[in-house]
Amino acid sequence: MTLKSVTAAPNTIYKTLPENWDQPPRDGTALAEVYAWEELRLNAMRVGEATPLHYVWVPERSISLSRREAARLDFDGFDAEPLGIRGTGGTAVPQGPGTANITLFTRHMKAPGITEFYHEMCAALRQGFTTLGLETEIGAKPGSFCDGDFNLLHKGRKLVGTAQRWCRAKNGDTLGCHHVVVLTGGNPAELCDRLESLYHHAGSLETYEPSVHSPYNINIAALRKAMNDPLSNLVV
Repeated sequence: MTLKSVTAAPNTIYKTLPENWDQPPRDGTALAEVYAWEELRLNAMRVGEATPLHYVWVPERSISLSRREAARLDFDGFDAEPLGIRGTGGTAVPQGPGTANITLFTRHMKAPGITEFYHEMCAALRQGFTTLGLETEIGAKPGSFCDGDFNLLHKGRKLVGTAQRWCRAKNGDTLGCHHVVVLTGGNPAELCDRLESLYHHAGSLETYEPSVHSPYNINIAALRKAMNDPLSNLVV
């Protein structure tokens, strides 16, 4: 389906629209461009021009911020790496090599409970990781960046973080945009240091514990393959 009838926000960074909504931006794309594309795609779903979808992606090296975090602190002048502002919640998350993202766009005739869907999504993710030989459990991990109750832990260390955003479609359906960040073998100390540098620049003395983050190496192609079937069941 073409995107010609979808109007982007005047200040969008995403200048060239793709041919269809089933082809997300390529790996290595600027983080802000991916988020702009996702915002346009969610708008397209609101008016029935796009369907549910999931995909794994890795942008260029950068840092992801929630809108709330971007509004709460002053990051002006930070030039160590690009920043991107996402529509889902949480705090800063490192992006690029050593991490991977999974985005799910879902549609529901009846709004699911937030906690209920977190459990459904985490169950599907856990199934995919089991295929990769990684047993995981759901839980918070104090000392980790962007900590939350619905992390996935592998051997007691944070492997995955999750976040959600919900809105209404024109026909009354409930739409979800769900972000998952997977640690795929980046150096935990380096990942934490990047975020601490960002926060310290903004005058916030956030600190993280590298030892609570998973250093396990995950092949991106294998991750895509392992997640395809379990996540497909969530985006029907």
